[in-house]
Amino acid sequence: MFRFFRLRIIPVIVLSLITSPVIFAQNWFIYSTPRSRQLHDISFQTQTNIVVVGGHPFNDSITYTGFSNSSGKQWSLVLDLYPGKMQTSVLFTSVQSGISAGVNESLYKTANGGQTWTAYSYGISLNKRNTNSLFKATGSTIFSAGGINNQQGFILKSDNNGNTWQKLHEWSENEISDGAYVKPGYLSVCGPDGFLQYTTDNGINWTESVSEMPDFTPDLKAIIFINDSTGYCAGGKTGEDSVSLILRTTNCGINWSIIYNETGSCLNAIEKVTSDILYAAGDYGIILKSADAGLTWTKQDITVNPGQDIFAIDFYDEHLGGFSARWGNVLIYNDGYHNNIDGIFLPQTGFYPNPVSDILHFNDELSNVTVYDINGNEVKYYAGPHTEIDVSFINPGTYFIKSDNYRTFKVIIK
Repeated sequence: MFRFFRLRIIPVIVLSLITSPVIFAQNWFIYSTPRSRQLHDISFQTQTNIVVVGGHPFNDSITYTGFSNSSGKQWSLVLDLYPGKMQTSVLFTSVQSGISAGVNESLYKTANGGQTWTAYSYGISLNKRNTNSLFKATGSTIFSAGGINNQQGFILKSDNNGNTWQKLHEWSENEISDGAYVKPGYLSVCGPDGFLQYTTDNGINWTESVSEMPDFTPDLKAIIFINDSTGYCAGGKTGEDSVSLILRTTNCGINWSIIYNETGSCLNAIEKVTSDILYAAGDYGIILKSADAGLTWTKQDITVNPGQDIFAIDFYDEHLGGFSARWGNVLIYNDGYHNNIDGIFLPQTGFYPNPVSDILHFNDELSNVTVYDINGNEVKYYAGPHTEIDVSFINPGTYFIKSDNYRTFKVIIK
């Protein structure tokens, strides 16, 4: 059994990556964390700092957290405790302050961005139930939800960023896989066996959602809202006849309809990147992308994707994000906009004019300049030092200008 009073923070160990990234134009990179654990959640604090949490692939007896300060290229081993309790969710309330939760009512907190963690307690007995999801409302209000063995579901609330907790509701016959804040008073939760409920009174009373369902009873694993009325719920079916499923609501979770129902791997995670861009991911490395706010979804064919189960998604912004997976792997999307593909932050230069039709001038001397289109494809390479480049022959559109010594920037060619 894991005992809190024997908690010991393992010294930080920085390890070199065993897998090299693919070329920049691909925009996708696969990196390995120091241990081959299930990485159940991932969180970006800054452009460089990322935290992953998880545990042992075959049981829940290891508490694992990893930390990167190089946008995922290199990782430090922070916690790898045995005996321990696998962590399933991590939530940061500020760049420095965060909490991690997992099986057997385990709970940890950090005050330095995830570089060290300390065990603490909900202050409420959960009878050894598991936390499956931590999610945020507004201000300092956060929620914790979970259960065990597809039953004994619960949702807790904290109004002070996790310092103290109160029990909102329990479900004797359902487990909560995930939850989402919609708008003041409104929450929505999902779980196994097609479970979907909502509340309009801050969690006091819960009502079963009216949902269109496929010809099987789905396992609903993740839920998000992209505004105060529209949300998506991801899951599906596992096994030989597995199915990828996404449901959509436009009335705060009261009613749901099928938006995606295709033969494929079950989905475990769904995430909003921008008002238009969303990702969903799941078993065997399946990744779906929507560029129209969730109305249509396209399967992504990514060369470096190892095809391992993906458990969580988090994006810093549209240019930088990550997918945490089985066996300690993290799939990073990085289009080079922040110039941190190699974990190195470069100074910013000025340029003019913008938009440009012929000669693009730089305030500084740029070395080895490359022009990429909006999809990350190389358009033109200018070897050597340059204070200006001719772009008159390039088709009108939006492009990124990358160099060896200055930060990537966006320019419009007209």
